[in-house]
Amino acid sequence: MPNNPIVDVLTGKEPEVEWIIPDMIPSGTIIQYAGDPNVGKSFLSYSLAMAIATQTPILGFVSTACYPVLYCDVENSIPDRNKYLRQVWKGLGSPDIGLIKDNFWTSHFELGNNNWSAKLQGLMQQYLPHLVVVDVATTAFNIKDENDNSEASQVINRLRNIQLGLPN
Repeated sequence: MPNNPIVDVLTGKEPEVEWIIPDMIPSGTIIQYAGDPNVGKSFLSYSLAMAIATQTPILGFVSTACYPVLYCDVENSIPDRNKYLRQVWKGLGSPDIGLIKDNFWTSHFELGNNNWSAKLQGLMQQYLPHLVVVDVATTAFNIKDENDNSEASQVINRLRNIQLGLPN
């Protein structure tokens, strides 16, 4: 019988994981939130982003460092974004403004066309974020049919190329 590599995976050395938030958000992953409109996806996303940028505890977790975060918002109006930012900042106990200045940036309605990957790559080169939040994927990545797996695969591949610093 041939050697089964699954046994080595299960019994071998535990892989090292670089955590942004231990046991919650590993570095280098792509996470997608989904839910009905107005249930709080943006508020949760802004809260997590600011908490990670300032190493502020959230939901019983705390990031391993103050990580640079880029929040690409193509969902909310500027007044709504500003309201979220103020509410989140106060709700997190008003984290240090200097940490926010150094580690948290928003991009507003800059994605959403056929050139979104080049724009995102440029923003990442400008801000060097450890975490990128995109609110909302369908609009930001110019997705025509969110039920089309081939279109979703193309977007994921473009995102992975951006992560690797490869041209799109």
